[in-house]
Amino acid sequence: MNSLQRVYKAIFGNDYDRIPVFPSMINAATWIQNRNQKYYSTDGKYLAETLIKNREIFDYDGIYVSSDNWIMHSALGGKVNFPDDDEPMGTEVLCRHIDDYKKLSVPDPLKNGRMPVIVEATKITMEKLGKDYFILANIDSGAFSLAGILRGTQQFMYDIIDSKDEVHQMLQFCTEVTVTYGTVLHRMTGVPAVQFGDSTASLISRELYEEFVYPYECRIIERLKKAGLLVFLHICGNSTHILDLMVKTGADCLELDGEVDLKTAFDIVNNVTCIRGNIKTSLFLEGTPHEVLNEAKKCISLGYGKKYILSAGCGIPKFTKIENLKVLRKSVELFQIRR
Repeated sequence: MNSLQRVYKAIFGNDYDRIPVFPSMINAATWIQNRNQKYYSTDGKYLAETLIKNREIFDYDGIYVSSDNWIMHSALGGKVNFPDDDEPMGTEVLCRHIDDYKKLSVPDPLKNGRMPVIVEATKITMEKLGKDYFILANIDSGAFSLAGILRGTQQFMYDIIDSKDEVHQMLQFCTEVTVTYGTVLHRMTGVPAVQFGDSTASLISRELYEEFVYPYECRIIERLKKAGLLVFLHICGNSTHILDLMVKTGADCLELDGEVDLKTAFDIVNNVTCIRGNIKTSLFLEGTPHEVLNEAKKCISLGYGKKYILSAGCGIPKFTKIENLKVLRKSVELFQIRR
């Protein structure tokens, strides 16, 4: 079977010839290829060329189409700084007051900000690789994380305590932004799957997650799936305390960070949905190939025969040793041979 078939089988729990493997690579891909980060973030063709070359180097089963998590911010009118050698960074808070989101409009992914860059990059990648490899496009943020970007994370944490009604109204607007981005991206490119992150959700209690995050993740995922997409949900940090609720969102795959114990995660998820992860990203940067191989084998032994995709817990960092990335790909072959 080819890589596309292998990933689909892992997502839906069918027999695969080996566990599929693909990490999320942005900074690492540009650094390894000595490519300009600013061009990568602002030119769809350049972005796609980088991803296609990265697949040739490592032969992973999937390609993660992403630049950064400031795409929505820029599409909504926010300013972004573009270094030549690092990921972009927003330079302002768009909503100084909780009601300022009412001055904003849901962006058009074909016209506003850098959303067209991601649409173009996804389209090119799909045309070049989509028949044989699994393409996963990042649509930035769920409603909770986007609201945090618009207000500033610290202020937004105060808002969820002090201004609950206004926060829920803002989250409804943010839901529309995420759904519109994903559905248009799918319609224009045919990409089979999208990923969004509610990365700050692991910082709050289970009770606050149930009130301010979970309902909006459910709405987003339901609407994206109705549009014909598979949906990957990413939450950074230790999400163990909300993992059972993440399963109930209906996401096709849960991306778990390295802080989550994988055995515990498999017990909680109980093969209801796919898990992607979750070798600590710091190990790729600081560890040896032997250490990466050992951790990969631990993950594979836990995930073998389950709905599972081998990956790092989050994005691979810049300056990661190329040998550490190559051994991740080799690990699934070595494990299969020994079984």
